[in-house]
Amino acid sequence: GKVGLFPGRRDLILVDPSEVIGGGINIYASDDESNPFKKLTAARKDMVAAYKDALSRARDIDKISLFEGHIDQKILGSGTYQWQSDLIVDDDFTLNGTDKDIWIFKIDQDLNVMANAHLKLTGGAIAKNVYWQVSGNANLGENVYFSGTILAQQYVEMKKNCILEKLLKNVIMK
Repeated sequence: GKVGLFPGRRDLILVDPSEVIGGGINIYASDDESNPFKKLTAARKDMVAAYKDALSRARDIDKISLFEGHIDQKILGSGTYQWQSDLIVDDDFTLNGTDKDIWIFKIDQDLNVMANAHLKLTGGAIAKNVYWQVSGNANLGENVYFSGTILAQQYVEMKKNCILEKLLKNVIMK
């Protein structure tokens, strides 16, 4: 629900306040006059800790380089996945499991989600249990509907009408 840049100037944030839940009061930069330094420092520290935690997780042997980095039209169960290449999503795909299941996607290069692709959660799966640890960039195209927490080492780019859902339960896109 919040957007922040640290270190960085407000003019480098290319998000319109109308695109953020709660508007401009939920957009932070390290050069703000209100000095959100403590919030941004804490958020960065938490993100780095989460990134390192995801990176340290043991991958499931049967989930290494699955589908050669193309998971469109696939149904994926819970577990820890890893790709040593880019992960490319050209079309819809599904995560199926319960509200207790966890999905960790470790991507050694970039995450590229093409325009109009949707991530569907079924069987009780919830977005807050989905983590994308990306060693490169995360690029989400126009009209993408995606779920989870993206922890990218470089940057996250979300194009027009892209939605990243973290807390919605039982999302089924039609």
